[in-house]
Amino acid sequence: MILGTILSAIKQRYTHTGSPSQPVTAVVYDSRRVIPGSLFVAMKGEQTDGHLYVRQAIANGATAILSERAPIDNDVAWVSVADARKALAQVSAAFYHDPTARMEMVGITGTNGKTTTAYLVDSVLRVGGEKVCLVGTINARIGDEDIRPAERTTPEAPDLLALLDQACARGCRYGVMEVSSHALDRSRVYGFRFRVAVFTNLTRDHLDYHGDFESYFQAKRRLFVNETGVAPDLCVINIDDPWGRRLAAELPAAVTYGLSDLAAVHAVSYTYDVKHIRVEVGIAGRSLEIESTLPGKANVYNILATVATCAGLKLSDQTIQHGIAALPCVPGRVERICEGQPFELLVDYAHTDDALRNLLELMKDCTTGRIITVFGCGGDRDRSKRPLMGEVAGRYSDLTVATSDNPRREDPYEILKEIEPGLKASGGAYILIADRRAAIRHAITQAQPTDVVVVAGKGHETTQTVGHQAIPFDDRLVARELLQEWLAGRR
Repeated sequence: MILGTILSAIKQRYTHTGSPSQPVTAVVYDSRRVIPGSLFVAMKGEQTDGHLYVRQAIANGATAILSERAPIDNDVAWVSVADARKALAQVSAAFYHDPTARMEMVGITGTNGKTTTAYLVDSVLRVGGEKVCLVGTINARIGDEDIRPAERTTPEAPDLLALLDQACARGCRYGVMEVSSHALDRSRVYGFRFRVAVFTNLTRDHLDYHGDFESYFQAKRRLFVNETGVAPDLCVINIDDPWGRRLAAELPAAVTYGLSDLAAVHAVSYTYDVKHIRVEVGIAGRSLEIESTLPGKANVYNILATVATCAGLKLSDQTIQHGIAALPCVPGRVERICEGQPFELLVDYAHTDDALRNLLELMKDCTTGRIITVFGCGGDRDRSKRPLMGEVAGRYSDLTVATSDNPRREDPYEILKEIEPGLKASGGAYILIADRRAAIRHAITQAQPTDVVVVAGKGHETTQTVGHQAIPFDDRLVARELLQEWLAGRR
C-alpha cells in the first residue's frame, strides 16, 4: 500500500514530507519489529517513549516516520500529528483494509464479567454456525485455533487489526473482544466499528492508572459515545450498576439489562448454585428459559448481557438458549479442581474487592462447610484495594491465607502489610504466607470434608511475575499437584 492512501485515513491535521507514492510494507510502533519499508509510529508508552527509538527504526529500514514531533531526518518521509496514538489506530486500519468494517464486532467493557460474557457470546455464535474471532484476557482465538496467549486484554491497534484481518481471511464474520479501560484511554480501538458495545459494571480497579472513579468511568464511556471515532450500532448496558444507569441515561436508545423489570432484558426468576444456573429471561414481551453450568449470581448478569447482545445480532431464541448451555466453563473463572479430594477446590480470577465479595458470597450460599480463601494483591498496581480485599476475604472466610499474587517490583511482605489491616478489621482468622505454593498447600492441609478452598486472583494465568521475570506458575496445575501430594500422604 502506498503512503498517501494510508495517510488519507488520518482524521486530524497533519503535515508531511517525502513522497506520498512510496510503498509501505508494515505499520509498526516497536523499532525492533521494523522491516525495510516500514512506517514507524513513535509514541509515548507506559514504560518508554518511542521517539527515543526513531533513529534505530530508520537504521532498521523504516522509510517513513509518524511522530508528534518535528522531522529530525530528511532522508525519510515524515508525518507530524498532534495525537500519534489515534493516528496509529487509523493508519493501521487503512493498512489492513479496516477489518472491523468487514466483520460484525462485539466490544465488551467493564470491571468484571468481560471475559465470561465474551465466551458466552462466542459460544452462541458458534452454535449458530458462525466462525468467530475471540480476543480477550485469556487468549486470542480464530475459530478453534489459539493464536497467542494474551499479553494484555486489548492489544495495540496494529496487532489487533492484523489479527482481525487474518480472521477475515479465514472466514470469520464475527469478532468478539474485551475492551479494557487502558485500551480506550490509549486509543487502541480508536475508529473501530462495533456492531454492539456492552457495559457490564464498574467497581474499584486500576485506580493506580486512572486516579479516580470518574476518570475510570470516562475511559469506559468512550466505547459508547463516539469518542472512539465511530459510534456502535447498539449499546447494551447493565442498569443495576450505578455507573451503568448514568451511562444509559445518556443513551436513550440503549438496550438495558438487569435483575428487575425496569430493564429491557431482565431476570423474571433465577436460581443458582456452585454448579448450575437456571434463569427465566424476559425480553420484548416473551421469556426464554436459560440453563447454564456456570455458577453464581454474577453469571446471571453475564447471561442477561449475552441474551441482549445476541438478540441484537438477530440470533434466534433457540440458538441463544443452546449456545449458553453449550459453554461448560471459562478457564480460571470459578474453575473446579478435582483430584478425588473430599472437599471442593476452586480457582478464580477475582482480583478486586467487589469480584472477591461476589465469589465468596456464592460460596456462602452453596457451601455447608467452611470457606478457606487464598488470595493476594498484585505489585505495582492499585494499592487502595489491598485492605479492602483483606476485609472482604476475612469477613466471608473461616480462614484466609494471604499470599503473593504477581508482586512484580514490590516486596511481597510489604504488600501483605497493606492487606493485613483489612484482615484485622474483619475479625476473621488469617495467616500470612508470602510463598504462593506454600499458601495453597497450607489451605489444602486445613480443609475438611464439605469445606471449600478458594484460590483467587490469578485464575487462568500461567506465570507469576516477580521483579521483571515471569516464572511459570498456574494455580490450577499447582493445586492439582498439591492435592495429589496431600492424597498420597493420606494413603
